[in-house]
Amino acid sequence: MRLFLFVVATLIFFAHSLQILSPLRMTTDSVEYLLMAASAADGKGFVFHGQPTQHPPGYPAMIALLDRIRIARPWSLVGLNCAFLLVGLIATYFIAQAFGLSAECALVIVALTQLSFLIVRNTPLILSDIPFFGVSLASLALMIRVESRHAEKWKTIGGLILAALLVAASSMIRSIGVTLIPALIWCLLRVSGFDSRLLKNKRMLAVTLGSVVVVGTSSLAWFFHTRYGAMFVDSYLWLGGIVRTLSNTVVLRLMELGVVVLNVPPSKVPVIQHVRWMVGLVGLTSLMLLAAFVYRRRKSLNSADVYMLACLLGLLLTPWAQDSRYWIPALPLVLAAILGQLMLQWKSSRLVRLVVRSVGTLYLGMGLAAFAYSTYVTFSGSKFPDVYGGGTSSFAQAYRLVLFGQNVPSDHVDPDVVLALRRYAQP
Repeated sequence: MRLFLFVVATLIFFAHSLQILSPLRMTTDSVEYLLMAASAADGKGFVFHGQPTQHPPGYPAMIALLDRIRIARPWSLVGLNCAFLLVGLIATYFIAQAFGLSAECALVIVALTQLSFLIVRNTPLILSDIPFFGVSLASLALMIRVESRHAEKWKTIGGLILAALLVAASSMIRSIGVTLIPALIWCLLRVSGFDSRLLKNKRMLAVTLGSVVVVGTSSLAWFFHTRYGAMFVDSYLWLGGIVRTLSNTVVLRLMELGVVVLNVPPSKVPVIQHVRWMVGLVGLTSLMLLAAFVYRRRKSLNSADVYMLACLLGLLLTPWAQDSRYWIPALPLVLAAILGQLMLQWKSSRLVRLVVRSVGTLYLGMGLAAFAYSTYVTFSGSKFPDVYGGGTSSFAQAYRLVLFGQNVPSDHVDPDVVLALRRYAQP
């Protein structure tokens, strides 16, 4: 069974690798990343229209490196994502086992992660989500290894330093990388044995809690002076109010979690909009399973548990992240935790087996459909502007102009998109 699941996971990854042959798939953020990379490759810094952006420089730096060695093409950009996807999947295998799953179940999580429409959709896209997925999960896997192995002192210190470097690299790729910091701190506490001493010494516990309050307050004061902090203030105090903004965000996240667990993209399956309450109920049930999983492991939490909690808290509090792709960093952890909790009732409850098989069948079917559509886009040829670009959008017109040399009205084309395509879209 383990060999069979490994072969299945490998074949799915091969299907991802086929997307290397796709024309350049871009979004609005992709254009910024590419033009930031072009600016850096030309020695002008990581700027967009001469100004810095909210995007960290990590991902544009990778593209700029490919540009400087003259291989920044669609195949290398998608190949870069595939390489980081592979790193993240290998890390997922070890993290799932650290959650208490068997090797076979860990391989199932690896396969399910690859079949998620979020991974299928974003791997060929020029975005930082997949590189962050790979680096962040690699840092978690290393933290877990450091926690679980009583190695020599210098090997432990070396592992911690490498994990810290990976956390720093993750933060340079996406700002959300700061959610790895609590996991790194927890890893340090566990390795030093401070966590067990903390529970036994009330004075030490009081001093630690006081330090956490001071550091947390200072961090919040710094955060509210950043761009994202200003967005928090605007959302919670001026635009909707604390109660309304928080409740709307929680409802949105439950909907997204339901979509992620069912693996049904709302943009491709419009019927989802008519059964929103059912999707929200799936999300609420999934959140309850996650809470039960963490509570059951409360005395043996590892860095991955802490990171999952940090991601969930960040998503529940962030009102402007209205895209299910923000679940990508936590996707394998969520799947592993839900499966781990359901496995406890697998033998004793016929209902659990029925629900898991039903949802699993839907998840598998939607994943295969997503792969079929993505592969169709990859090999759509002259139809690519219509299939991916939407036919009449400025992206579609730019694709027609640059990729196929067709005449299009100049007022229908975004010059930034054309500039990015002319530099990076050639095979």
